Amino acid sequence: MAKLSASHGRRSDRPRIEGCQPKLWLRGHLWELLLLAAFAIALHPPVLTAGGTAPLPSNTDGPMDAGTTMAEMDRIYAEILKRFGDDTRFIEKLQASQNAWRAYRDAHLQALYPADDKTLAYGSAYRHCRQLAIAVLTRERIMHLRQWLQGVEEGEVCAGSRPRRSH
Repeated sequence: MAKLSASHGRRSDRPRIEGCQPKLWLRGHLWELLLLAAFAIALHPPVLTAGGTAPLPSNTDGPMDAGTTMAEMDRIYAEILKRFGDDTRFIEKLQASQNAWRAYRDAHLQALYPADDKTLAYGSAYRHCRQLAIAVLTRERIMHLRQWLQGVEEGEVCAGSRPRRSH
């Protein structure tokens, strides 16, 4: 068994393993290290992300399907329009905001996947990845829209047009 000792008279202050060269030790244990790394990855696999940019947001309490999330967003948007229908100025601004969000979403997808022949450039997973990106962006928009239905904390000085909720 090799034992650790302080390096006396050496330039390095790092401890060394007596009777063993570091490079030889690493070569001899490379398979063990690779197996350990594979096991760690298997326990915590990487998360599929939208466009490889960031992990999925934690507010994804529903399915990550573009069609489902778009339908949910449209339902929430319609509910806001109904609830605040008397406030024409707000409705006009919200509609402009929604149109701008859709333009942003489409431009973001074009930047994420700019090639003309997307399947050739990004492979067979392109359609899935695009739908995932749409779902992530839509979930974020839903989170923002819900604030008009759920309200913001009482005392929030930056509430703007969002209603305040009391405890």
